Amino acid sequence: MFAVMQKLDREECLQRTLCQIEAANACDHSNGGSSLPETVQRILTVVKQLRLSQAVEAGKTSCVPHLVEVLGSVQRAVQLGGGSQNSSATCGEKYSLCPLSHEETQFYFSKLYPLN
Repeated sequence: MFAVMQKLDREECLQRTLCQIEAANACDHSNGGSSLPETVQRILTVVKQLRLSQAVEAGKTSCVPHLVEVLGSVQRAVQLGGGSQNSSATCGEKYSLCPLSHEETQFYFSKLYPLN
């Protein structure tokens, strides 16, 4: 799924959106809650816990080497969003090729996963 999305999204809007979503999620968690649907929280958790370097070393990705690159890109976006102070600006700077505004990425995301 992520590999197809990356091929369609040369401007890194997927990464920018995931970065911004994780930033909001991290802020919500620091305030004692989360406005993200449980499905999205699970996806973010799985992405953060991926052990891509171990899979490469073990040779488990030899049939799909591009998958490690794609998932690594997604994982870095989520990690950036969760680890920055001014995350919206940081995500916007890192993924500046994406022509969508923060509001537009959130709008499209909410069509897939309505926020609580």
